[in-house]
Amino acid sequence: MARRVFLFLLCLSGTVRAAPAQESAAELYDRGAAAYDAGDYDRALHALREADALAANDVTLELALRAALRSTQPVTAMDTVERAERRGAGFLDLRQRIRTKFAQHVGRLLVVCERCQPRIDGAPAMPRVARFVSVGTHSVTATVQGRVRTYSTHVGSGATTELRIDESPVARRVTLMSRDEGVSPLWFWVGVAVTAGVATGATWSAFDTRERHQQFERQPTASTAEAGRDSQRRTNVLAVGTALAAGATAALGLVVVDWGGPERARSGP
Repeated sequence: MARRVFLFLLCLSGTVRAAPAQESAAELYDRGAAAYDAGDYDRALHALREADALAANDVTLELALRAALRSTQPVTAMDTVERAERRGAGFLDLRQRIRTKFAQHVGRLLVVCERCQPRIDGAPAMPRVARFVSVGTHSVTATVQGRVRTYSTHVGSGATTELRIDESPVARRVTLMSRDEGVSPLWFWVGVAVTAGVATGATWSAFDTRERHQQFERQPTASTAEAGRDSQRRTNVLAVGTALAAGATAALGLVVVDWGGPERARSGP
C-alpha cells in the first residue's frame, strides 16, 4: 500500500515533497484504494471522490469510476460520470457501463430562483445548477427575502425537474424529459436489419413450403408429407419472429432511441 501512495504522490506533484492538499489527497486515495481492495465500494467511492476534489487526477478518477460501477449509490455514481465528462477524462467504457446500470434510478433537480439559498433534502444546493437525485419525492427549502419556504417536488427517472421559485408562496414545477438515457439511432437500424433478415428467411421458407406441397401432390408419400410439415413449421416460426422483430424495432424507435429532437416539457404547480 505504501508503494501505491508513493506512486500517487509522484503522479500528483512530480516531486518527493507534496503540498498539504496533495498530501491529504494522497491519504484519501490510499484509504479509498484499501476500501476498494476490501470490496467496500461505497466507502471507496466517497474517499476517492474527495481525493480527486482536492487534487484532480485521472488515476484517482478512474478508480473512483470503477468503485462507482460496483457501488450501491446511483446518484454519486452518475455524478462521478459527469465529473469525468466535464474534465474530458475519457474512460468511455466505464462511463457507459455506469449509465447503463444506474441511469434509470436517478433524475435531475434544478432550482431556479433569484437571490435565494436553496437546500435539497437538507443539503445545500446551487441555484440554476441541476444536480442528480434519486427518483421520487424530494423536499426543497429556500430562503427568499429572509423567509424560509418549503416545497415538495417529484423527480422522475431520466427527467430534469425544474423548480421555479419567486416571491409567490407557490413554486412552479417544469419537468424536462431528458434525452440522456436514449440509445443511439444505430440500434434502431440494427433492429431494421435484423427484421429484414428474418423476413427474408420467412419469405424463402414460404416458397420452399409451397414447393414441398407441390412435390407431395405429385408424390404423396410419408417422407414428402413430413418434409412439408417441417417446412411449414419453420415458416410459421419465422413469420412470428418477423412480427416480433418488427414490433420491437418500432418500440425501440418510438420510445428508446434518442433521435436528437427537442426536449418535451411538462409544467405544474
